[in-house]
Amino acid sequence: MAEPSNSERFIFRLSLALVSLHVVDDNFLQPQPGTSAGDHVVSGLVPLALLAAGALVHHRLRAGARGALAMFLGLLALLSGMAEAGYYTMTVGPSGDDYTGLITIPAGLAMGVAFLFWGLITIWVVWLVGVVLFIAALAGWITEIRHEYKSH
Repeated sequence: MAEPSNSERFIFRLSLALVSLHVVDDNFLQPQPGTSAGDHVVSGLVPLALLAAGALVHHRLRAGARGALAMFLGLLALLSGMAEAGYYTMTVGPSGDDYTGLITIPAGLAMGVAFLFWGLITIWVVWLVGVVLFIAALAGWITEIRHEYKSH
């Protein structure tokens, strides 16, 4: 079983750190109005535990399993960034935890780039998933940047 390269490990862990930052910010530092951080213990700690578990087992997995894990977490990063943070940024403008939510879009983009390279050395299906993930993340990121530029 081949160990992941240092760059693969760095991209994966950095992306997980960015997503974790948003989870902490959204659930504990800036919870929704009318709620407290104590109301979000389970919804904050469970994703953090899963992200930490992914970071711990990543280097022990075979290349295909590492790719599947990155694909799953990359899609979650895109969804968390584009769904809530992207929606509120487009409708009322960014505020509070939307900024860390927008950071998860490049995290998904980074995982898409990693998929592109894994696919080049493994199979075409992984490459195709990387292309789709990369395009979705890039489109979301550009949309957010364009909206931010128009609002100023």
